Amino acid sequence: NLPVYRPVHKIDRKIFKGYYKDKIVKMMDDSLLPSDVQKLREELQSSLTAQLGSVQAKLEVKKSLEESAKKKLQEELKTSLKQQLWKVLPRYSEVSYRRKFRESLQQ
Repeated sequence: NLPVYRPVHKIDRKIFKGYYKDKIVKMMDDSLLPSDVQKLREELQSSLTAQLGSVQAKLEVKKSLEESAKKKLQEELKTSLKQQLWKVLPRYSEVSYRRKFRESLQQ
């Protein structure tokens, strides 16, 4: 089972694109009236405005959620550090108190 080589004639893309662009422009010129074009532009503008508004609202919500999450993480870090500090400090103070007591006894 050997693969069969079948050469394919390549199409010049510039000519291909140009042909269909010209064809589309011709169809638009023939079929659309200026009032239709204006109406479509207005619909497009209103649609884009609505989409932009929704995207901006989503971005604001996302930003506020990120800020609240950041504040929450900072608070959690702060409480965790406080807990760790209080766990370490009593031990340190007991050790230093014992040292001072020993030193006072030796003198």
